Amino acid sequence: MATLRDNTVTIESSKIQSVTYAGTAVVSQGQPMEPPPMINNQNPTQVITFKAGRHKTYEVADGFNAVCGGASHEFCPSSLGAVEPDELNFYFSIKINWAWGSSTELYLGQGNNGNNNWWIGGNSVQTVNGQGRLVVLDGDKPRTFILSGGISSFVLSEL
Repeated sequence: MATLRDNTVTIESSKIQSVTYAGTAVVSQGQPMEPPPMINNQNPTQVITFKAGRHKTYEVADGFNAVCGGASHEFCPSSLGAVEPDELNFYFSIKINWAWGSSTELYLGQGNNGNNNWWIGGNSVQTVNGQGRLVVLDGDKPRTFILSGGISSFVLSEL
């Protein structure tokens, strides 16, 4: 039987003004979900809880990989060497609203490599040789953040 669960991930950066839901939520077939995710904007840490069932499928991972743009636009600090997820429980979209006034749409997905690890992806994410970066615009000026974190957290450290 499918069980609705609280699935929580955090994003930490003093440069984030707020995080909002961007309108997309995908779960494995037969799993329950209750969008939108609950977002507690506590600077510098944004706490995001998405209520959904957990059942890993290739179909959800394929959808995440497609909307993000593939392995070079996805990052997981605890992926155990994987460059993109093979299976995900679910994914959803968020918008990060930056302190300088612009915003960035990203996707968050929960994997299941034994510990419900989280992935982040989107056009602004760049992964090269296992290192993740987030490149966003401040007007015409690019700002680059190193991505790090743990099983259920992301830390954005500006270069």
